[in-house]
Amino acid sequence: MPFEFITPQTATVVEEKFQSEIIEAMSKHLLNSSLPALLRAPTGSGKTLMMGRILEKLCQQDKILWLWFVPFVHLVQQTEEEIKQPTVTV
Repeated sequence: MPFEFITPQTATVVEEKFQSEIIEAMSKHLLNSSLPALLRAPTGSGKTLMMGRILEKLCQQDKILWLWFVPFVHLVQQTEEEIKQPTVTV
C-alpha cells in the first residue's frame, strides 16, 4: 500500500543560525561516530525541522532506513511537510 504525502500547508522554512549550527554539528557527529546523539530542545525550537535536515544530510552519504515516531497526531503532518520542503539555508 503506497503512502501518500499531503501537500505542504506552509511556506519553506529558513533555518535560524543556531539551527544550522546544530544541524551541521549533529550531522558531522553521526557521520563520523558510531555513538548515538540526542537532540533535546524546548518546544518551538524547531526540533522536527532540524532532525529532518540532519537525516537528509545522512541519507546523502549513505543508504539509510529511518523510522520516525511521534507522540502526537499533529506532528505527523508537520513531519510530512518538513520532508517535502526543499532545504533553504541562510
